[in-house]
Amino acid sequence: MPDDSNAAPVQQPLFLIPTEVRWCQPRNLGSADAGQICQGMDGCAYVIKDATTGASTPLTPHCEWFCTRLGELVGIASPTCKVIRLPDGTMVFGSRWEGGVVAATPATPAGNWWDRVAAGTIKLDDLAGPLSRIYAFDHFIYNEDRHTRNFIVRDQLDGHVIMAMDYSRAWIRHGMPLPALPMKNSIVSTQQQLAVQWGRRYIDQTEVKSLVDAVKNVTARQAEQIINDHPKEWLPDDMRNAILSWWGSPLMMSRLDGIINGVADGTYL
Repeated sequence: MPDDSNAAPVQQPLFLIPTEVRWCQPRNLGSADAGQICQGMDGCAYVIKDATTGASTPLTPHCEWFCTRLGELVGIASPTCKVIRLPDGTMVFGSRWEGGVVAATPATPAGNWWDRVAAGTIKLDDLAGPLSRIYAFDHFIYNEDRHTRNFIVRDQLDGHVIMAMDYSRAWIRHGMPLPALPMKNSIVSTQQQLAVQWGRRYIDQTEVKSLVDAVKNVTARQAEQIINDHPKEWLPDDMRNAILSWWGSPLMMSRLDGIINGVADGTYL
């Protein structure tokens, strides 16, 4: 467990300056947990996750926020997230809409990113490292809903980048402590399907270990800061205490070691 006994005190929460909105509109986004888009005062569009839409629960905003922010700390790219204040004053989670996303066009009819990897127009070597990190991270947070459309692939100056989105079915939605591993759901089946389509096992053990080591180095104070940076009403006190008690514990470290070992021996693949 990282030693943070001499760390600076947890700072005051930053959510006190939420992003205000110009307008909000219902949208069919093909998601059970998101039903509207809002335009912030910064001019950007945000996909909104609240506590009541579709299959959402009161923990959905926290799960989205905590996993996105933790992912940033350990090397997982995701759309920028913000605390959004709706016109009625409700504080909700907002994920910035990403433009420049790889999609089908008349010139590239096989436009889905996974088809373009198979065709060689997107290099698998560009994506294999980030995909490996996301795979390990999804195991850690028990994300049961990682399918091919829960990634975003964008053009870069040189090559492509893949980003993770949608953590509403992850983390403490399953309680705390988290369910035991290995997982047997969409995260594993998606990985298996892509490996077959691409003719290559692409999960990189070195990247998995790097991700696990990065999570181990996140201190309880840093985890607490992520929580403090969102509205208090997103997380009940008993669940907050359970997270911070679990963070850095032997149970958490054993889970992380199990991911390394399970990928290495194939039991998590």
